[in-house]
Amino acid sequence: METQKKNALEFFISLYDFHTSQYHHALENIPEEKTHDRLNTQANHVAYIAGRMVYEREALAKGIQVNIQLDTTKEFQGFKGIQDGVVYPSLEECRKAWDKVSPALKEGLQKLTEEQLNGKDPFEMPGGDFKLFDSIVFTIDHESYFLGQLGLYRRLLGIAAMKF
Repeated sequence: METQKKNALEFFISLYDFHTSQYHHALENIPEEKTHDRLNTQANHVAYIAGRMVYEREALAKGIQVNIQLDTTKEFQGFKGIQDGVVYPSLEECRKAWDKVSPALKEGLQKLTEEQLNGKDPFEMPGGDFKLFDSIVFTIDHESYFLGQLGLYRRLLGIAAMKF
């Protein structure tokens, strides 16, 4: 018999699948020479956002014991914010890493038991007594935030809106 968090996880996996495809749409037609342009603001730039999304999936995969190692995430270790002067991975490198981590993480998510979902938060998120399930929800929801940033950047760079 399915349990409450396991049922809820299915919803979040559907959102995860949507984000998996939207990632590619969000990065489509962005010129590589524009990826580090912060548009005279303190905002995250496209290269940081694209790489950070990959890193967050990799970190969650490791948090649920999915063995995956990517070469594109060292600049993000420890959930580092954007750093001036750092050259982040290219969008092509990010796309390849995204396509590597996404199916592995999805498979790992689908295998989680109710007991595991109620287990310790592997990231020790501040602000409460969070469980693994809460970390999963936060990570997938945080992708929505990043996709919104990429959508806005597209418009600010004069690139057509994302396709769905």
